[in-house]
Amino acid sequence: MEEIERRQMEINVCPSGGGGVIYSNSDKNTHSPGETLSSSGLKSVFQPIIDHKHYQLVGFEALSRPFMNGEAISPLEWFQKVTLEQNSSDADLWAIQSACQSFLASSVYSSSPFLFVNLIPLSMENNSFLRDLERVFHLVDFPPEKIVFEIVEYVHVKIPRLAEKIKDLRSLGAKIALDDIGAGTEDLQTLVVMEPDFMKIDRSLVDGIHQSMTKQRLLSALAQYGDSSHLWVAEGIECYEDLTVVKEAGVHLSQGYYWGHPLPQEELSALLVDIEVLRTQLNDAVRGAPNLTDERVLKSSARLDQLILYYTQLSLKHR
Repeated sequence: MEEIERRQMEINVCPSGGGGVIYSNSDKNTHSPGETLSSSGLKSVFQPIIDHKHYQLVGFEALSRPFMNGEAISPLEWFQKVTLEQNSSDADLWAIQSACQSFLASSVYSSSPFLFVNLIPLSMENNSFLRDLERVFHLVDFPPEKIVFEIVEYVHVKIPRLAEKIKDLRSLGAKIALDDIGAGTEDLQTLVVMEPDFMKIDRSLVDGIHQSMTKQRLLSALAQYGDSSHLWVAEGIECYEDLTVVKEAGVHLSQGYYWGHPLPQEELSALLVDIEVLRTQLNDAVRGAPNLTDERVLKSSARLDQLILYYTQLSLKHR
């Protein structure tokens, strides 16, 4: 209980950053925070998600960077530890609050339609989770309509039960994404029952896809599922060649190092994202133009030059 009270004090006195776990004092099933949470810290970094068909920013995914006793630890290992200690809901709430607070303080909040955050299905089994989640949004003054919950599937729950919990999340105004499709853990029934707003294709199916006909056939088959292919997000895009294949398969959204590495909120810049989007637009214009003096090529090149110059001027100004 001392750890719970300590983290709630952190929330009350540090509303602008840091993040703490939200607990419901009225929940009789509240458990000890456990060794992992009590010795942990948590930071959030953000990676852009791009609509490469229309050259627009869709949002950012918040990625947790936990550390224990001052040492960095793998996010997957950390979340698995807290799950084994039956603290997944507390860890998720902490990660969500940290992400929302950091994102609100960033320069890209106003220009980004969505913030994608990961959520372990098991967390939603906690009777107080939805109420505590609402308290998080209220506490940090973050609109739930901007949230996309990415359902992580390495912890399995019964599909009918999951469907009920998904409805609860939607009732807040949030959207739903199914993560890691193609990694071998997903079930077609999950896709049908969840009816996600976004379906994220695992990087194992995307990385190096321009060199693999097998991956290309699998991606094309996946892209045919659903009412509209713009719901699919290709993760792990690291080169223009892979991006081109993904486009041709009918997948319109993408994420990966090609667009930008995950960055903390103080290093985020909407201008850098715009530069990367325009760089791709210029590449596409060059590929489809009869010559380099084509009007589309010249316009894209001029806009890119202007943005790079503006970014350089800002960087020099703030040194």
